[in-house]
Amino acid sequence: MAEQEEMCSVCGEVLDPDNTSRCSFCGGKFHMKWSVKVEMKECGRFVMNEQFCTVMFMCNTCAARMPSQQGPQQEPPQETW
Repeated sequence: MAEQEEMCSVCGEVLDPDNTSRCSFCGGKFHMKWSVKVEMKECGRFVMNEQFCTVMFMCNTCAARMPSQQGPQQEPPQETW
């Protein structure tokens, strides 16, 4: 039985298993390159949460819903935790 490929929660294309991250807010997997040598799209980013002094990952869909495009400087809506 063939293994089913995982799809990006942002763009809907097949994920590269080596260049993937999971959104800290919605839990969806998205394209994120882990090397500057990789040529590919990025469907999210990492952001610093200064309140908790940690790095978080955010898909572009959740980033667009944030009041500030700088990342989760403010708490996201409760249902995303």
